[in-house]
Amino acid sequence: MASRYKSRLLLLLFSLCFRLQTYQMLSESKKTDTDKREKLLEVYIRTQEVLDKLDSKFTEILQKSLGDFKTTLKKNISDVKPKGQYIVLVAGEMI
Repeated sequence: MASRYKSRLLLLLFSLCFRLQTYQMLSESKKTDTDKREKLLEVYIRTQEVLDKLDSKFTEILQKSLGDFKTTLKKNISDVKPKGQYIVLVAGEMI
């Protein structure tokens, strides 16, 4: 009887440890993702500031060779900005 309770207790402890490790890993992933997004957003904003200061003739040349780069940059800025939710796909085998 006591060994059955020990087995259940060990299984419960293992399950709690696994969940804690998973939570820690996901928390670290979210922080890393947020840090990278913030850095990329800074680069995009600085790029936009530089492009806004360029001479119109130079901007036209860029427009011809790159297409609508200003709209693409605005979309990228919008996509990289932090959102209210963080979606993670987790795949694996349950033990």
